[in-house]
Amino acid sequence: MARLLLHRLIQQDRPKISQQVAASLEKALIPRLTNSPPDIEALRLYLTLPECPLFSDRSNYITITIPFAKCVISLKEAPLKVLGMFHFYTH
Repeated sequence: MARLLLHRLIQQDRPKISQQVAASLEKALIPRLTNSPPDIEALRLYLTLPECPLFSDRSNYITITIPFAKCVISLKEAPLKVLGMFHFYTH
């Protein structure tokens, strides 16, 4: 569901929306991700965000994809384990 919504939102014929979402991810959301999310819902962001097409756009690797990947690898052991279980059961 999230994948479909994100793909409908991020489209080449609406560059302003894509730019706004990219700026929000880069400047507001990704820098605020913690290495110990407070609850399961916050941890779900780590699964949902990569579904956004901006993450696979080469022009965003340095500003979005790599900073997000750094957040994932800096997760503490317990949230990382839960994230692994989420990923296993959803794919």
